[in-house]
Amino acid sequence: MKLDFAKKQIDGYNILTMVSQIDNLYDIVLDFNGMNILRVTNILDEDLSFKTVDENPAIGKSLRIFLSNPLMKGKQIDIIVYYQTNDGQTAVSWVPKENTLGKHMDFMYTQCEPIHCRSLIPMQDSPSMKFTYDIEVETERSFISFASANFTKEVFSGGTRKSFFSNKIPTAGYLIALVSGELVETKVGERTYVITEPEMVDAAVAELNELDRTIKEMEKYTGIPYVWGNYRIVILPPNFPYGGMENPLLTLATPYILVGDKSGVTVANHEIAHSWTGNLVTNMNWDNFWLNEGFTVFLERKISKILNNDTFVKIDARNGNSSMYQAMIGYGLDNKYSSLYPRSGKSNPDDAFSTIPYEKGYQFLLYLESLDGETNF
Repeated sequence: MKLDFAKKQIDGYNILTMVSQIDNLYDIVLDFNGMNILRVTNILDEDLSFKTVDENPAIGKSLRIFLSNPLMKGKQIDIIVYYQTNDGQTAVSWVPKENTLGKHMDFMYTQCEPIHCRSLIPMQDSPSMKFTYDIEVETERSFISFASANFTKEVFSGGTRKSFFSNKIPTAGYLIALVSGELVETKVGERTYVITEPEMVDAAVAELNELDRTIKEMEKYTGIPYVWGNYRIVILPPNFPYGGMENPLLTLATPYILVGDKSGVTVANHEIAHSWTGNLVTNMNWDNFWLNEGFTVFLERKISKILNNDTFVKIDARNGNSSMYQAMIGYGLDNKYSSLYPRSGKSNPDDAFSTIPYEKGYQFLLYLESLDGETNF
């Protein structure tokens, strides 16, 4: 995909390798939103007919692709979708240089959770769909890009830079992420790196230089190795609307976690915990979002007890409970979004996102643990 900072636009194509799950498959349906579909072809560059359907503006549109010949069960097909994003996209934030710390270059980052990846790439945008992927990012030569995948190579041509990335672990689309701008990568531990603007390197390194210990303690507690290789966290400009986002190999975080006393490191610890609960084992749909976040808060606080102490965890849980209750008051105590299983139906799952699945999920798991004892649980 080509990032055009001047136009705030992405020109891209997506090559999908898919396997039919049924006999006589005549068409394929993808999700998209905020983009113009320019062309659809097979791997031989032969055009395929398609139509777009706008049944539910709350969640985007459908791209229905018609196959030249029906596909039998177990057979593979490669389809290429050429597209261009427009002003309706919701995945990409284009940050003018005036709003960066260094104020030298524009900046971009993506946020795909829960269903915004369809504004970045036409795809089957559900957490139940996991896939491996390769990403190619083209920018002007001065821009440095990172993706939620392992860097493989760079190619320069005239004034352009092409960066190539690959992720061989099946991953849901909401965890795809890109950043591009004036960025520096600094190693802070055996398996951990921070990525920041140059002016923020010292503060980030000082605050986040103990993340290796977090990974080791989580490996010990879960009994499962950290499978993603290295861990990278990007400190974004202040307009990032979340504390952090757990994209594998590329956690995104607000600069407000860099407070000078390591109290903001719990955000990074939470995103690291997602490497097991969420990224590795994932909720199948967004009505069960608590399975991602409740287990992650549970794991984060188990490790926080080791890294800090029991009192720290109790205060953190008390604050979390207060935040959860305020969110429930905001929705209404009898509102479906105040429950663990909101059944969002045809609504945008963003409407249900709050501290409730985090803290109510954590409390439910804590209750289950109390029934069976911590060791057995």
